[in-house]
Amino acid sequence: MTTPEDRIRALMSARQLLEKLAFDPHRLTHEHLQIQALRLLRHFPTDVDISQMAQCLPAMFDMSARRS
Repeated sequence: MTTPEDRIRALMSARQLLEKLAFDPHRLTHEHLQIQALRLLRHFPTDVDISQMAQCLPAMFDMSARRS
């Protein structure tokens, strides 16, 4: 079961991974990226989770940017 702490950790780790990709893309191998992506997705917020967060914190989330 994914806890709120797991979700927060997944969001923060995803940001760190994106920063690594942006600033040092050659440091990460394809295999490393795949392992990290699978690990992050395990607890990453779903579309439903994000919609619920947006309802609770509308000033932080602009749902008009939501994909179709």
